[in-house]
Amino acid sequence: MNDEKNISGLIHHLSRQLAISSNQKWADIGYQDIRTTHVSILLRIETKENNHNIVAKQLGISRQAISKLNHELIENGYLATSPSKNNKKSETLSLTEKGRQFLDDFKKANEDLENALIKILNKDRFQEFKTALLMLDNYFKTK
Repeated sequence: MNDEKNISGLIHHLSRQLAISSNQKWADIGYQDIRTTHVSILLRIETKENNHNIVAKQLGISRQAISKLNHELIENGYLATSPSKNNKKSETLSLTEKGRQFLDDFKKANEDLENALIKILNKDRFQEFKTALLMLDNYFKTK
């Protein structure tokens, strides 16, 4: 079967292309140590300080995996930890200034990507595409 006509192949290929493009964009603006998995963590912590367990559950990954990713973010200066007020065995994760700056740059890059996609698809088709992606994401989350 030709991957170009296989929907799962097309989605996988587009996802990889976007990840490669995003990683390159971030490296170009000075964030060589950021990957797409890091962004998901930073975005969740931006809105509310959290601990490792909560973020792992939100992302659907193991505590061991989140611990490794968080360690990378802490080591590279994007996250900081502090003792949890409610549980002395737990640490609260929060963004550092570098983490906040990255998210500001990420949001600008994301806006640039959306504008590029609007140029390719036009505004109405882009909105339909985004709506369809949200519907599919919700379907698989609730399945």
